[in-house]
Amino acid sequence: MLQLAGNVSGAGILDVGCGAGHYAAALSARGAQMVGIEGSATLLRHARTRERPCRATSP
Repeated sequence: MLQLAGNVSGAGILDVGCGAGHYAAALSARGAQMVGIEGSATLLRHARTRERPCRATSP
């Protein structure tokens, strides 16, 4: 999946259903500006504690 994204440096990416933020963290490490939306408060807490957290919100 990450290979399909290609060069994301400087790109703004919205991750709807970001879960615990695995893809958001990986894309952020590659230079993307991430925003994640997650409906689960538990998964949202995990996403916010990552080394490179995304700006995560709950609907």
